[in-house]
Amino acid sequence: MALSDESSPSRDTHEKITVQNGSRSYESTQALADISFSVAEGEFCCVVGPSGCGKTTLLRAIAGLDELDGGSILVGGDPVAGPGLDRGVVFHTDVRDSVWTHT
Repeated sequence: MALSDESSPSRDTHEKITVQNGSRSYESTQALADISFSVAEGEFCCVVGPSGCGKTTLLRAIAGLDELDGGSILVGGDPVAGPGLDRGVVFHTDVRDSVWTHT
């Protein structure tokens, strides 16, 4: 994963995901503030952080489920303009929160 201060999106064919100057706010809460990074083809990337830091907001924007207030996202060199078959999201829940209990 490459962090960058560049202000223009990269169309490098080796970059699978590029986020440039991404920002997103919900009412008075800024979930993402001018975030920029890229993930090259074949790289493995993890998004970690405390609850409420913007992880899900970022992943939903990359998946095309939410829009950014500012900045851009490219997947495979193409702008993300909504959900696509080239991306997927796996939602999870903590098994301790499951309604099923096994004894």
